[in-house]
Amino acid sequence: MISSFVTFLAGKNRAMRIRYESILTEPAKAIQAVEEFIDTDLADLKHMISENEPLKAGHLIAGNRLRLLPQIVLRKPDEEWQVKLFGRYKKIFWLIAGWLSRRYGYKY
Repeated sequence: MISSFVTFLAGKNRAMRIRYESILTEPAKAIQAVEEFIDTDLADLKHMISENEPLKAGHLIAGNRLRLLPQIVLRKPDEEWQVKLFGRYKKIFWLIAGWLSRRYGYKY
């Protein structure tokens, strides 16, 4: 929620949002959008992601467990939880954060 506020303050010319699932399901399209936004060639990154090559873990914010790994491999989205999650928990989530999920393109 805080990131939404920050991107709102920054404006459309200085911030963009890309869903993790978009990187996994359509990597070339997602990286192309970033390339256009920052006006930089990311061909090497597109190749690495499309070939499922490990990415070198660079600077990460403290507290993220990925900082302990020498490399990161992107996996396909885990959608099993959506099927197994009890209906009442889905309803509670959507009551609390459904407005934000819809803004990010997620559906109930």
